[in-house]
Amino acid sequence: MNVAHFEGAGAPPRKRPWTAPGALVVRALGNAAAAAPVEGAMLRFGRGRPGDPGKPVDVTVGVDDTKVSRQHGLLVHRSGWWHLSNTGRLPIEVGNHVLQPNGDAVPLRAGVTSALISTADRRHLVELCVNGSEGASPAPAFGLHTAPGHVWRLDERERLVLAVLGQEYLRNNPRAQPLARHQAAAQLAELRPGEDWDVRKMDRVVEAVRLRLSGQGVFGLVQSDLPQPIGNLLSHNLLTELAVTTSSLTSADLMRLEGAD
Repeated sequence: MNVAHFEGAGAPPRKRPWTAPGALVVRALGNAAAAAPVEGAMLRFGRGRPGDPGKPVDVTVGVDDTKVSRQHGLLVHRSGWWHLSNTGRLPIEVGNHVLQPNGDAVPLRAGVTSALISTADRRHLVELCVNGSEGASPAPAFGLHTAPGHVWRLDERERLVLAVLGQEYLRNNPRAQPLARHQAAAQLAELRPGEDWDVRKMDRVVEAVRLRLSGQGVFGLVQSDLPQPIGNLLSHNLLTELAVTTSSLTSADLMRLEGAD
């Protein structure tokens, strides 16, 4: 297996192949590992220890917490993407998605993705970094000023549609999903009976926002960003960007929605 192990939670040394585009670096509290983007390459994390028989891992997480499985997560490179699977007994929170045990694998975008394993009183963090087209993990930013949060501008109609579609995100549901399209269109028609809302009209508004944000650099909002099958990931990623990653949609939008006649 083409995996290199490193002591400490810092990034591996900046040398090939770990600076190559598409290479994977996985970091936890006590160690790190890296793998080149080769078809079929694998990297595992969990409570086990590298080199141990039985259920070895490449990155150890939750070493003193028996609720973390010895092999809790598996990363496999296939068809040009790193895919994360949950091989443990507890869910893994990946960004704003909950990956259930033995559920479908999640593809990772370029950049850093946080994976959390939550037990009774603790949350164990694993950082998954996929190098972008220029290679190399992000450089440390110790001395830089904290960047201000970004807010995307939405007009009144866009705000209404997206608040209806994303109301579970505004309620801070950790497993939030977009409201079913026919339900969202029906609610819009009820809230604004004089505006002739239907699924197609709603879809056009959502698509316009997706394309606008994609054109300004937000990843995961168009089909070419994601592997098949896509399902509702485009809407999920849009709502996550608006309501979780930024504060472009807030609880105030939900309050207006619930207070509307």
